Amino acid sequence: MPLPRAREERHRLIIFHFVLAWSHAAVRIRGFAACTAAGGNSPQARGAIFIAMGGGVAVLALSLIPLMVSAAPCAAYTRASQTPAGYAPPVSWYTNTLLLNADCTGTQATLTVGDNSPTTYVYDTAYYHTGTSWVPLTLTGTGKQGRWIPRKATASFTLPQPTTYVAAYTCEWQGNTWRCGCTTPACTQRAWQLQRVRSFDGGASAEETAARAGEGSVGARAEGAALCYAGKTKERQYVATPEALRTALRTASCGQEIVVGPGEYGGAYTWGKVCPANAPVVVRAARPRASMVTGTITLGGAYAVWEGFTFLNPARISVKGKGMRITRNLFRGTGKSIQVDKTARDTRIDHNEFVDTFGGEAQCKGSYVVACSDIVLNVRKDDRPLRTLIDRNYFHTTVSTLRQGNAIYVGTFDVPGDTRTDTVIENNVFQNWWKKGVVHIKSDGTTFRSNVVQGGFARVDVRQGSFNLFKDNRMERTQEKMYLRDSYNTAEGNYVPVGIRLMAGSGWEGRENTYKAAHNTVLKNNEGPVTVGFMWRGTTLYEIPRNITIIGQRGTVQKVAGRYDPATYREDPTPTGPVRGKALSLAPRDVGVSARDARCSR
Repeated sequence: MPLPRAREERHRLIIFHFVLAWSHAAVRIRGFAACTAAGGNSPQARGAIFIAMGGGVAVLALSLIPLMVSAAPCAAYTRASQTPAGYAPPVSWYTNTLLLNADCTGTQATLTVGDNSPTTYVYDTAYYHTGTSWVPLTLTGTGKQGRWIPRKATASFTLPQPTTYVAAYTCEWQGNTWRCGCTTPACTQRAWQLQRVRSFDGGASAEETAARAGEGSVGARAEGAALCYAGKTKERQYVATPEALRTALRTASCGQEIVVGPGEYGGAYTWGKVCPANAPVVVRAARPRASMVTGTITLGGAYAVWEGFTFLNPARISVKGKGMRITRNLFRGTGKSIQVDKTARDTRIDHNEFVDTFGGEAQCKGSYVVACSDIVLNVRKDDRPLRTLIDRNYFHTTVSTLRQGNAIYVGTFDVPGDTRTDTVIENNVFQNWWKKGVVHIKSDGTTFRSNVVQGGFARVDVRQGSFNLFKDNRMERTQEKMYLRDSYNTAEGNYVPVGIRLMAGSGWEGRENTYKAAHNTVLKNNEGPVTVGFMWRGTTLYEIPRNITIIGQRGTVQKVAGRYDPATYREDPTPTGPVRGKALSLAPRDVGVSARDARCSR
């Protein structure tokens, strides 16, 4: 492999025109006016587009349109499919490794360019955007040759705004040629590689900052969820009919409690008032579970609580506002019981009971159709619910035959863009769960921790998505297993005697990428058997998982020949910590409608 050299050659002036525009959170950067160099096999001589080379000069013309961007993690783009047309992705087309990564602690960011491979070279200048202009960022690394740094290079800077963009440029030696800033696998067009960077709200915790690729995934926090009744209600209003309840929802003042008498409540009910966090409206059943809802409830506005009802099919709650809490309700026979819409923020769903929720099964056309799931978080391109906390709920069935659907579904559609939801699912019990799925993830940034799954079919999986974390769970006596697909996901401290499967990329003709390969996956201090390179029967292999790290596994590790990459596989049997999920003693009495809520002193 000829190495890049900073020759004193004569180069044509390189002119770049940057266009930074807001369009569904898409940023377009266009580079034009190719450079030429005489001879050699360096990236320079292969027609790579870059800012400047030995002796060259760069002129930057910047055309800016104001940005309106939604919240994002420190490194928002982890898949090539997230990259809008017009520039190159921060992910390698050839190894699926992240070439532009960022770690943030509060507003401090460290940019890492390159994947530490000897066949990767990094141009020594990157750029970040302040909101009004592009600022050069000098990258440093070892073994620099002219303007090129082998393996990887880093730079630290202060984020000038909650969300900013970083442009950098890398070259990879593939197929006896340099491939630089490739917009497609064929690399017929080259452009700047773009990463979207955002600090964590309130600053990242030490666990979040450390838990990156190679060390673990970034766990969500959901800190803004409405944990408790934040303040006392001013007065109570008693209602006993559907009409009276609708009127009360229209006229109630912030801080008021609406007490609902026993009976059946059909039809539609809507809450839309914006209340402060210290004066929510509380809608509470007069006698727990004696008020039965068979209609639909829409919670818009801000800060409301819905407590103590029984929901019967076809009842449903739709959450569209901020700071909503759904607590101590019984969902029996429902389907798609709670829908958390893309506009929802800081929702808490806690201490509820879901039993035999097969009401949407007739609408199912496959295993994971949304209508079959109990809690659905709707994710759309660059638009999704944020900071949802799902905790202390009790999911169970009284049948012992396989049924369609999931307990919790985070995602819904395979779309590019920012899909991070910062969802936390913790301290729930799934017992004798005969729906196909416990949790089914098709988005980024979900943390599934300290949950107990016992008996039934009960699959736990990531269908697609990055930076999802499975931590300290106990999963036993189930017919199904834990499945990890896609990139940069982590499982740590789980007790899973039924097994963990890291998927190879597979599918069918015309749907080759149905099951994404588990690239850059970390397993750490888990107990149970592991299969690396698993495929469903009848599917065809299209991509092997790369950059797998398994540390301290208590159990056998089966590596399927031809379905993983030995060159990037790392295994260390030495434990670095306990299997915390094995000691988890959470039981039905600790969750559900009657359990005490230690967070709220009740």
